[in-house]
Amino acid sequence: MSKRRRFSGELKAKIALHTLRIDRTLQETSSKHQMHPNEVGAWKRQAIKGLSAIFSGGGSAGRGIMRARFAIFTPGSGR
Repeated sequence: MSKRRRFSGELKAKIALHTLRIDRTLQETSSKHQMHPNEVGAWKRQAIKGLSAIFSGGGSAGRGIMRARFAIFTPGSGR
């Protein structure tokens, strides 16, 4: 039996932001990261719910999402 994979919060945010981009579908993102679409979809929904924390001066959740966003949208970050 194989072990369950564990994902850091930063990686979850990065994958969720990939699905929020207009040019990527949930299927494409889950295939790229070798994950089940339901798992990626759940992270996408969590990210959408947490977006309000960024604009309301949210704490660590907002900072984690912003770090992942910077990693995804920065040129040369390995997109």
